[in-house]
Amino acid sequence: MAGTPKYKVHNEAGTYVASCKEPEACAALLGSIYHNGCVKVEGRIVYRDLNGDSAESYDCVAEAIIRGEHFKWGKSMIRSFGREFCERTYPNLSWDMYDN
Repeated sequence: MAGTPKYKVHNEAGTYVASCKEPEACAALLGSIYHNGCVKVEGRIVYRDLNGDSAESYDCVAEAIIRGEHFKWGKSMIRSFGREFCERTYPNLSWDMYDN
């Protein structure tokens, strides 16, 4: 199914180099070609490979990309709607990590 890639990969210098639909593909690019690069979603960095560690485990990097994406989402939800609204709307999530 066609769709716009969500994840943007940037090299160490910050230059855009690729778009991906899955975080696993981003992890593979960072681990094999663009060491010390970063992944952005909607212009915000959700993962930065600081030590070139992305080559160690693509699965761990993909998970970190997803966690970073969710963290940005949670922070913006609290900023936009307030913690009480977020807790009522999404009661199964722990909002402590987003509210600081």
